Amino acid sequence: MKKNSESGIEKLIEDLNFKSVGERINTFSKALKILKAIKNGESLSEKKVPENLRFLLKLSNDELKEAYKIIKGENKKAVNNYKEMLEVFKKYGAKISKEKVAKIAYPHGFKVVEIDVGVYNENDIYGFTCDGMENWYKRNVDENTVLFKIPWDPNYEAILMKKQVFGFFIVSYYPGFTFVNPLQLAVYYNSRLVQKKGKRPKIANAHLLMLFGLLKFAKENNFDDEIRINLVFHKSKTVKKHNKEIEKIALEVMDFKYYEVAVFRKD
Repeated sequence: MKKNSESGIEKLIEDLNFKSVGERINTFSKALKILKAIKNGESLSEKKVPENLRFLLKLSNDELKEAYKIIKGENKKAVNNYKEMLEVFKKYGAKISKEKVAKIAYPHGFKVVEIDVGVYNENDIYGFTCDGMENWYKRNVDENTVLFKIPWDPNYEAILMKKQVFGFFIVSYYPGFTFVNPLQLAVYYNSRLVQKKGKRPKIANAHLLMLFGLLKFAKENNFDDEIRINLVFHKSKTVKKHNKEIEKIALEVMDFKYYEVAVFRKD
C-alpha cells in the first residue's frame, strides 16, 4: 500500500481505539460497504461518505484490496472483543444488557499489569493499560501532574504513573472470596492542590472496561469464584455515578455500615 493510504487506515484505527466497541464495529462495517461499492463501480458522493472514511475514495485498485483486508480484520477483532465482554460479564452474573456492553471501549492491547511497589506493598496491586497510553502520557503528563490519589501512601502514585496505566485495583484474599479495593480510574480528583491536575483519558465507559478487565483477569488467574468490589464513597459526582452503574449490574450488593460491596460470582 502507498504511504497515504496506510496513514489513512492507521489514523482511522488509532482514532477509534478509545471509542466504544459498538462504534468500532459500525465504522468498520460502513468502511467495508464503501469499499464493496467502489469495487462494484458504484459512484459515491463524497458528501454522503463519513468524513473519517473519505480517504477510501482516493485509493487505487491495489490499495482497495489491501484496505479491505485490513479493515475486515479490524472489524473481526472488534466483534470478537464484544463477544468476549458479553461472555465474561455473563460468567460472573453481571446484569448488563448487550446494548450497554456495546458502549464500552476495548482498546487494542488492553491488559492488566502487575504493579511492583516494593516495600509499600502489603496486597497485590494491578493496573490497566492499553495501546495508545504511552502517547497519551507524553501529551498530558509532566512531573507536576497527579493522576491518582492514594491516601495511605503517595509513593504509589508515582509508581502507577511510571507504568502508564489509566486505572488500578488492589486485591486482598480471604477464605471463599477475593476483595477488590477499589477500582480507581485516573483523575477522579487531585490529591495535591499545588500540583497540576491531570486529564482523564477519554476511553468510552472506562469504569466498566476496568470491571470487565478485573473479571477477565480473575477468571484467567484462578481467583476465588466470588469477587467483592468495594464501592468507595467519595464526594466526586463522577465516582458516585460510576459506582452506581457497577452497583446496578452486580449480582448482588452487600451493605455495610460505612460502604457497599458489589458482588460478582462465577457460575
